[in-house]
Amino acid sequence: ESVIKSCEALKIKWVSKFHKNFRGGGITLSFVLEQSNLSVHTWPELSMIHIDLLICSSLSQYSNIAEVFAKNFGAESFEFKRLE
Repeated sequence: ESVIKSCEALKIKWVSKFHKNFRGGGITLSFVLEQSNLSVHTWPELSMIHIDLLICSSLSQYSNIAEVFAKNFGAESFEFKRLE
């Protein structure tokens, strides 16, 4: 699973996971992380995915977040917004 691979690569540990499959193939995943939470929403009919990652620790160790997720999801392009 792309999310699990990304978390492992970033050394982000999750403690629980919820998923919901939708008609048409869309999926919503929610992870409770040791440091906060992660949500993933997909729209396969639009070839789109939205990832919300909230981390309550120093971001300096996560400088490559966008690249790791993009690589593991096979993204052709991505937009990354960092809020502090």
